[in-house]
Amino acid sequence: DELDWVRNDNDSGARLACNHLQQAGYKRIICIGSATSPQRQFKERYDGYAQYMRDVGQKPVLIAVEKGLPRAEQGRRAIEQLIATGQEFDGIFAVCDEIALGAMTALREYGFDVPSQIGVVGFDGIRAGAHVTPSLTTIEPDFQAAGEMLVGRILAVVMGKPHEKSRVPVRLLARGSTFRG
Repeated sequence: DELDWVRNDNDSGARLACNHLQQAGYKRIICIGSATSPQRQFKERYDGYAQYMRDVGQKPVLIAVEKGLPRAEQGRRAIEQLIATGQEFDGIFAVCDEIALGAMTALREYGFDVPSQIGVVGFDGIRAGAHVTPSLTTIEPDFQAAGEMLVGRILAVVMGKPHEKSRVPVRLLARGSTFRG
């Protein structure tokens, strides 16, 4: 954090995801992610989710991913863990799209239907999310703004000018994984 950086607006993105799930009728939203990952954005996304849940009078529920596994496998195993706990849920906010895709695979294996029973939202806007069935609702960074911010940061460094930390705006890309028929 002491260095200059350009990051997604992870807090706003998590809030957008949770609000979208609630507006679509999902009431028991859990988060699959990590509050202790060395990837700072995962904690920021969890924190945004947790604050949103508290703001609407609900208790945040984190299903922590296992470290050292591919992201899709983390999502799959998180669903196994979630089901084993008996925790009721009908909405999932995953801190990245790859985790969300793994979760959707496991949900199908356990006989859950996405989106009629469980809504799923990921984060990052990866292209693969558009090509699964149902397609993945995601929080997508403004890639053009991110590029412009990064170039601006490089130019500032070259010119010896100070530069403030920057947040890349994000938007909700609503797709099939949250549309109940």
